[in-house]
Amino acid sequence: MDIKLLIFSDGKPGHLNQSLGLAHALQRGIAELAPFQNARIHYDIVEPLSRLQAAFLWMGFSKAPANWPEHCDVLIAAGHACHGSLIAAKKHYRAKSLVLMKPSLPLGCFDFCIVPAHDELAAMGNVIVTEGAINPVVYGGENKHLHMMLIGGPSKHFHWDDEQVLQQIKQALEQQAPSDSEREWLLISSRRTPESFYTRLEELALPLKLLKPDDVEAGWLAKQFPFAKECWVSPDSVSMVYEALTAEANVSVFSLEECQPISRVAKGIRGLIEAGRVRELNTSQPTSQAESTSQDFGEPFNQADQVARMLLGPCALFDQVLAR
Repeated sequence: MDIKLLIFSDGKPGHLNQSLGLAHALQRGIAELAPFQNARIHYDIVEPLSRLQAAFLWMGFSKAPANWPEHCDVLIAAGHACHGSLIAAKKHYRAKSLVLMKPSLPLGCFDFCIVPAHDELAAMGNVIVTEGAINPVVYGGENKHLHMMLIGGPSKHFHWDDEQVLQQIKQALEQQAPSDSEREWLLISSRRTPESFYTRLEELALPLKLLKPDDVEAGWLAKQFPFAKECWVSPDSVSMVYEALTAEANVSVFSLEECQPISRVAKGIRGLIEAGRVRELNTSQPTSQAESTSQDFGEPFNQADQVARMLLGPCALFDQVLAR
């Protein structure tokens, strides 16, 4: 039995990563269910229609684009630009629709809304709430050996300060236990990282290896996460925080002042700190001791797998497929 997913991508890598994270989790999860042991999930990725195109398709005035598959069972998308396509394709295929965000349209327009907790929407009816956005990272097993610093830059959520971040890096490195002093740290910057940060970093001559975005191929970092043992992340890089947690790394965030009024993203980071999921680096506690104080939450953080289990189990996502 082949089950077909159709992913709408608005061209934003973060949105596509969310959709792929769920698609891959459904592929992993379906093999565990007796009714679907012989089933295989496949997916296609297409661009969303314009609002006018979506309206014409929904009303039956036009046909589906030639690059759409002949049939489809489940539709997935993140991003407001994909809402119209989800609704039109749902009617066209008579398929289930999954929107990975708090939608700008009524919740009832979609079969399931999978919403990160920082969007402040309660779990109810067709709403599934996750800790952070879904991502495609998976746990890499016991082969964890990478120590990474993930640096962002100015954002609307936190006041960026080169010197504050660099001094926290310097202090944390100095506080490492002697047995950890030989670790190789990778400092991985982003396209938001200001040039002034690089200048000051070079002056400090810290014992780490710098990797800029142009130093690695696209998708390189996602492939490294499963092997990450420890990650220090600037809080503005919120997706990196959740990806590191999904990989089950020991995660710390640099301390930066929150912009006012405090955004939902900043509240989400604060919640992770208060819950003990991550810790702030601006502390006198040596990093080797901090690792041993991380809490055991009983199950992996992987939100994509948890959502997939709900959709395949209690939510009966593929009931209509079995009925065909």
